[in-house]
Amino acid sequence: MLSEFDCYFKTLTGKIESLGDFRITIEMLDREEQQLYAIHKTQVENQLKPLHEKHRFGAELHRQNASEMWDINTPDTIQAILDENPKLKKEKTITPHMVKTVYSIYKDVFSGVITYKKGKELVARLSGMDIGSAGNYFQSLRAMFEGDVYTRSINKMATHYFLEHIERDYGIDALRLAVESVQKHTEYFASKNRGRLLGIERLAKEFSIYITTRTQ
Repeated sequence: MLSEFDCYFKTLTGKIESLGDFRITIEMLDREEQQLYAIHKTQVENQLKPLHEKHRFGAELHRQNASEMWDINTPDTIQAILDENPKLKKEKTITPHMVKTVYSIYKDVFSGVITYKKGKELVARLSGMDIGSAGNYFQSLRAMFEGDVYTRSINKMATHYFLEHIERDYGIDALRLAVESVQKHTEYFASKNRGRLLGIERLAKEFSIYITTRTQ
């Protein structure tokens, strides 16, 4: 039986090697990464089409010749003005996919597998997150791992995900540091007279109680 398996796999590997394209190279991995990014970008663009591609603004004038009608893909004038003025643009929503990507890649940054700069670029490429936002979320995660205060706000969904997965991947002591970091952040935010982050304060309290019950 074992000799038959050995013969089968030797025959199989021989056929693969005879094709001459059996080695996985860095260039091949880079091409695959670019292809995956292009696919993801297309999916995001299809899901988040601008308003002007779905609706028209103003009256539609009836014409004798249908070819004289405007092209449905032509941007609306008002929308074009909004797109050209960054002050009028709304901030891009942080999605669960972005948060998961940030955490997954930051673990490699934290362990020294990739650099901080490369990590931010990967987050932007793989999730569509703005590279500046990726940097802010990286800074917050770094503070959580060290128990320090972070000054840039991250949303409640991301905070919960980070705390939950820090405990899962690094244990209760790492979670304790992360919760302390979140508490320091809410205190910092309040000290700047910017109001209170009540939802995140409650979240930190819940995790603090959880840590107490786990360590008793």
